[in-house]
Amino acid sequence: CALPILSRAQFHEALRQANVQEFFERLNFDLSDASSFFESLDDDGDGKVELEEFVVGMVRSVSKSNMVDSQTLLREHRKAKREAARLARHTEEHLSHIDRH
Repeated sequence: CALPILSRAQFHEALRQANVQEFFERLNFDLSDASSFFESLDDDGDGKVELEEFVVGMVRSVSKSNMVDSQTLLREHRKAKREAARLARHTEEHLSHIDRH
């Protein structure tokens, strides 16, 4: 039983369709990187990718992107938390200085 194949031409044809473009946009997938994405999945360079490999590649790409976004948000949260703590200490110091005078 042959596995379903997606050719480079089929992929680029699909990218011209509005519903496909909307799908990729909802996944935050940059369409300008679509060609290089397809090439990264085409191990033997024959211009064809098994459909299952394509789907797995998409899931990995989106997961990796979401993971990077999550890590960035976490880093920014930690940075904001440190800054808030610094401002709280600074405010306390000023208030205690005012109380002494």
